Amino acid sequence: MGWLGSVRRSRQIPQNILAALALVLVSALVLFIAFASITRKTSLQGVLLPAAGTVQVKSPRSATLSRLLVTVGQKVKRGDALAILIIEQQTSLGDSLNREVSALEEKGQAIRSQLGLVNAQYSRRIEAAVAHLASIERELKESQEERRLFEMRVAIGRATYAAYERLVADGFYSPLLRMQKEGELLELEARLKSMDKAIEGLVRERKAASFEPDAAKNDAEMSRKNIEQSLADLQRASVDSATKGEVQLMAAQDGIIDALMVNPGDTAIAGQSLMTIIPSAGTSDVKLDAYLFATGRTVGLISNGQQVRVRYSAFPYQRYGYGKGVIEGVASSPVAMQDLPASLADALRASIKGNEPVYRIHVRLEEQALSNGTKLFPLKNGMTLEADAVLDQRRVYEWIFEPIIRATKKIN
Repeated sequence: MGWLGSVRRSRQIPQNILAALALVLVSALVLFIAFASITRKTSLQGVLLPAAGTVQVKSPRSATLSRLLVTVGQKVKRGDALAILIIEQQTSLGDSLNREVSALEEKGQAIRSQLGLVNAQYSRRIEAAVAHLASIERELKESQEERRLFEMRVAIGRATYAAYERLVADGFYSPLLRMQKEGELLELEARLKSMDKAIEGLVRERKAASFEPDAAKNDAEMSRKNIEQSLADLQRASVDSATKGEVQLMAAQDGIIDALMVNPGDTAIAGQSLMTIIPSAGTSDVKLDAYLFATGRTVGLISNGQQVRVRYSAFPYQRYGYGKGVIEGVASSPVAMQDLPASLADALRASIKGNEPVYRIHVRLEEQALSNGTKLFPLKNGMTLEADAVLDQRRVYEWIFEPIIRATKKIN
């Protein structure tokens, strides 16, 4: 039988090795369920704008730009001359002039009334923000006290379970009763964790609400500056309402020239923007913030205090990395697409594949420049961007046991 070959026995894997492999796999699975998380994100389109807003310098009447006295990036102070206009329209003397002056006075009175309404509106908004913050503080304090009392109840439950465990071990009660007490203890501990999560949410909400009064003050200041600029334009118009002549445009406040829309020799109509000033507080640096836009399908899970990761269209993130920011405000009313800049509106339509209204989200940036490792590149006003915001994040075990937790809450 030698021509059939020799007989060999296959070696089996030792049982202890199989047990060790099984233990490693089970441990890895348990660690994954305990510590891994599931995150749901959304990408939002946006644009960079000055944190202090912008002031548009407009032509008071139809005129020809004679000279520009400033350049882009130049720092100006309130009262500085910006440009010289030549008024082309002449006004006849007599009743027609009186009517024009009266119309200008009426317009000035309307603008002053508007300033009073803006002050009252933002005063109410600031009071509401302060009251909201106080309400959150009270609710947080009550929740913390409720949590302290419930923690005492959990401690009693643990002691009761330990006592029943000893009695079951001594044979006084059946194991079924111990399992019942164990279930009650697990339910108490789950409710304690829910309280902790609710308190964490209140802490985040308190942090976000703490920004609201300052944000309302900043918005009020921006509105007042725009109205003051309109008053300054109106005053300049009334000075030259009688005859043709040269008119100097003056800066209504301190700031930095950001953009020039016209050149010497160009003709401008009444109300046309000639240049843009970014208000500044004694510094040459312009602080930029990001403004994102979200649809009604995603804005519900976005709140103040959330971290966002920003990618700038002008700087590929593979080389320049990401920017970081914190959400400081979420608009309560939507904005129509036609009210947004054309380039941004086109990008939003392509992103959401529609023309539905969007909500504006204010993001405070942590850095005002990006680096490629050797050089810093400052951010610029008007740059487009895309930001990732976290909508929901849960542990794997919360996702697995969610039906059980929901059913338990319904029973309770």
